[in-house]
Amino acid sequence: MGLGNPGPAYRDTWHNAGFRVVDRLMSLHAAGHAGDTWTGLIAAHRVTLFKPRAYMNLSGPPVLRYLKRSRLGATNLLVIHDDLDLPRGRLRFKTRGRSGGHRGVESLMDALGTDAFLRLKLGVGRPPPAVDPADFVLTPLAGQELAHLDTVARAAAAAVVTWLVHGLDAARQCCSRPPADGREPG
Repeated sequence: MGLGNPGPAYRDTWHNAGFRVVDRLMSLHAAGHAGDTWTGLIAAHRVTLFKPRAYMNLSGPPVLRYLKRSRLGATNLLVIHDDLDLPRGRLRFKTRGRSGGHRGVESLMDALGTDAFLRLKLGVGRPPPAVDPADFVLTPLAGQELAHLDTVARAAAAAVVTWLVHGLDAARQCCSRPPADGREPG
C-alpha cells in the first residue's frame, strides 16, 4: 500500500512517493490496469497493490476497511511512504515502532490499533531551514527533482520485488545504498 494524496495537484510531490511506487509496480506487473487497487501475481506471489483515496493524514480508516473486507491483518501490510528523517534517495524497511511524526503512519496506527506492519520508507531529506516541512513535501517537483523522485520510486519498486522473492534481509541489503545512477537494484 502506498501513502499519498489524491488529485493531480499532489501527483509530482515527495509526499506522493508511496503512490508513485505503487504506480510503478502496477505499470510493470498490471499492464493496462487503470485504478487504485490491483490484485495479481508479482514474482509468483499473490499481492494486492492499493492506494487509499483519502488524504494521507486520513488514510487509516480506508485501509482498515480494506483489510476487513479482505480478511487480512496489519501484519499482511507493507506501507510505502516518504520520510523527512532519511537522507534523500535512501530506502529503509522498518518492521515496527513509532510514526516518526508522519501523520499518515499515525493515522494507520490509530485506525489499526497497532504498529505491527512493515514499512518501506523513502528518504526525502530535510527541507532548507526557512522552508516549512509540509510545504517542502507538498510542493510539485520538476526537472532534476522529478527525475530523482522517479529514480527513487524505481529503486523502491525493485526493493519490494526483492522482499517478495528473497525476504526482508535481502531487501534491506538491497536498500543499503542510495540509488545514485537511476538503475534498479537487485
